[in-house]
Amino acid sequence: MQEFSSMSRNSSTKNTITNIILLVIFVCYLSLSSIYVILPPLLGILFAKHMKDYKEANFFGMFIVLLLCVFFELEKSNMIGSLYLLFLFLSYVVSKTALILQETTRIFRVIYIFLPYIFYFFVLQSLTIINHQSPIPLNALILWYLFCESVIILWKK
Repeated sequence: MQEFSSMSRNSSTKNTITNIILLVIFVCYLSLSSIYVILPPLLGILFAKHMKDYKEANFFGMFIVLLLCVFFELEKSNMIGSLYLLFLFLSYVVSKTALILQETTRIFRVIYIFLPYIFYFFVLQSLTIINHQSPIPLNALILWYLFCESVIILWKK
């Protein structure tokens, strides 16, 4: 019983367990989102988690985000590592912008949702042009994804 009470006080153990549970839930959710197209892929929420871990220097959380990105890219048959590199680039840009603005507000958190979709769509379009494939159409489903994830972020905070 004493071990459980000491574990409840240890925040790193809680963070580890939370991140592992998040990994399992995201893999299950990702398999469901490949079946049901109406479910968003949660790229924005994944980026918001990455930004939180980036600001707190939580390297285990950032590693979990890396694993989640790899699972996403394997599921969607995309180039492995490109999404996480995009997250690193965006986190660098967003952190520099946050230093200039001196504050992160709710609207800034909603921007966290839009940035990964815009840049990921741009990267995918660039790769299709380089590979001489037909371009990926931008449809209303992406707007639905942005709306759902924005509501989740605003509801969470």
